[in-house]
Amino acid sequence: MDKFSGKFAVVTGAGSGIGRALARRCAREGMDLAVVDLHEGRLNTLRAELESEGAVVLTRALDVSDAAAMADFAEQCRGQFGSPDLLFNNAG
Repeated sequence: MDKFSGKFAVVTGAGSGIGRALARRCAREGMDLAVVDLHEGRLNTLRAELESEGAVVLTRALDVSDAAAMADFAEQCRGQFGSPDLLFNNAG
């Protein structure tokens, strides 16, 4: 894939470090994002930053080891954006 604008990415562990950098890069490329992290405050800060740059962002504070929570989040993502074009399983 060489065109990212209009695509959809999911990033786990997006509250800091590599996950945050991936989310920021995807947003700069024009992608819609769903981001997950344990720390809601970090997600809120990230969402505000990305939305101020025009990105559409769905956030959820959860533990990726919680299979039921992840399944619910996946359904929410599909409902809002469809199937992801990129998945960065960065958490943990």
